[in-house]
This record gives sequence, structure tokens and C-alpha cells, in this order.
Amino acid sequence: MDDHIWGYLDPLNPALVRIDFLIPCPSVSIGRNLQGNTVVFSSPRISNHHCVITWDGKNLDPDCPGPEVTVWDTSTNGTVFLAISLNSGIHYAVKLIKRPRTIGSKGTLRVEDQVEEDSRIPGQPSAWTLLLREIKIMTKLHHRNVCKIHEIFLQSGDDAYLVLKLVKGGTLADHLPRSVPGLTESEAKRFIYQICDALSYIHSQGIVHRDLKPENILLTNETPPTVKIADFGLAKMIDNGTMLRVSHWV
Repeated sequence: MDDHIWGYLDPLNPALVRIDFLIPCPSVSIGRNLQGNTVVFSSPRISNHHCVITWDGKNLDPDCPGPEVTVWDTSTNGTVFLAISLNSGIHYAVKLIKRPRTIGSKGTLRVEDQVEEDSRIPGQPSAWTLLLREIKIMTKLHHRNVCKIHEIFLQSGDDAYLVLKLVKGGTLADHLPRSVPGLTESEAKRFIYQICDALSYIHSQGIVHRDLKPENILLTNETPPTVKIADFGLAKMIDNGTMLRVSHWV
């Protein structure tokens, strides 16, 4: 590795250039937002503030004990792990959200309408607030085309774990590029019907998703695949008097 850097991002795409982490900057923030990030990516799969990579500043000499580099997940989506139930052997997807401070003296999870601002973006809800909103909404929804929540629990009082049914087929965003030259009419009709059926149910429960996109539509690994709508962090409960607006056109 070059003497003037402590690390780098090496792209899998040969058309992209390597991003070096310079020694004078031991902490690098990565995200989509131009403000507050050292490295900016435009991909919609990247959160506004995605992660922070820090180097402990120790000697980079290969003959010495290696330095410690830590990756902190700061995305609003949280970190998702593959987990196995020791009792049943069933696989689950576990979504981890770290709260910036302790939540209550007994470490109990209170699903309530509290709003914490993101310290990096004034006026925007924190990842913790989005998680509470997602839990409250997902526990209310029971539909074959909505990702099912299995369990919620805490560890150490600060980390919340959302246990979800594992959907193994990836996202619709992953599926579309593999469908060359494109989806057939019957495939498109099947996806659209399932999405509309799920949305009709979600709206009947007084909920709007507000972040529906191919990245948030999961697919099972069956043939044909079944749609599972996920990621309700930006969803909102509404009534007849709720005003909604579109802030961005695609």
C-alpha cells in the first residue's frame, strides 16, 4: 500500500477509480449527501449518511502489529444480518439499529410517537425514530405481500434488533437487470398486481409507505417470485385530515 494512505475503497467495476484514504484524515464519512460527507456517492442504494470508516492511527508498517480500522454504520436503514434460530433452525433477517444514547433505565423498548432529530441534519428524524415508526407500522400489517416482522428485542439497552422473515430472492432492483431484454408482459403484470394488492391493503390500514421503489421491493426465490414490500421507516399513519405532498418527481 502507498505510504501516504492508510486504506482505500477498491471498486469491483473497472470503470471506476480507487478512492484513497489519506493519512492526515483518519476518519472518512461516506454517503449520498453533499454536506457532512468526505466521500459522496449518487447511488440511491447509499443513504444520505451511510457509514464512517475510522483508522486508529497506529503504525502501518507491515512488520508491526496491524492497525485497527472500524466501520460504523450510520445509515437510516440499519445493518442487516443473516441469523439462524437455535431452537428451530429457521433463517431470519435481523435488522440492527444503534441508538446514540440509552433508552430508559431498564432497557425496555417503548414504541411511541417520540421524535429524535438526526444530529447531522437538523429537522430530520433520527434512525432511532425511523425504527420506532417502522416497528409500530409493521406490527399492524399482515399481508402475503408485506415483509413480516417476527420479533423485536434489545441488547445492552442501546441496540434494537428487528427480526424479519428472510426473503431470499433479492430485490426487484437486482432482478430487473437480470431480465434481459426485459420483463415479459406476464411477469410485469404479476409484479404490478402484487404491488397494487399490497398497497391497497396498506392504505386500507391508514398507512402510506412514502418510499416505494425497486430497492424496497423484495422477491422470494420461488418460480415465479412473490413480492414482499419492505422498509417502512419513512411510512406514516394517516387519516382523512392528513395532508400529503410530493417533494420530488422521478
